[in-house]
Amino acid sequence: MTFPFVEFQFTEYFLINIVLNICFFMMATCLILCTYRLIKGPTVSDRIISGDAISCCVMALIVLYGVMQNTIMYMPAVLVTALLGFLGMIAMGKYITNGNIMYPMYQSVRTSKKHEKEREKSE
Repeated sequence: MTFPFVEFQFTEYFLINIVLNICFFMMATCLILCTYRLIKGPTVSDRIISGDAISCCVMALIVLYGVMQNTIMYMPAVLVTALLGFLGMIAMGKYITNGNIMYPMYQSVRTSKKHEKEREKSE
């Protein structure tokens, strides 16, 4: 499969190949730097933001590779990566704010135990 409305081969155009290789190198460098921040991040929020940036870098690398190969075969992988990155950020955000991903269930258990302790103290 090829890109729609593209009538030329990328191998014929020297400048496009150079730009694609430069973009690929820059995104790979960004991926390495974000991985470093994920490992050495001083706070949890730094690690979460770097995880989101890693998913964006991976999506960009897959798209660039698909453009280099002149195919749309890798686009479902980009969609899956975007979905996993989005769901991961939602889960991590809920974990940071609430201490648990299953917030409503956790809150009801916590408040009921709190009320039981208060009742025991009052009796």
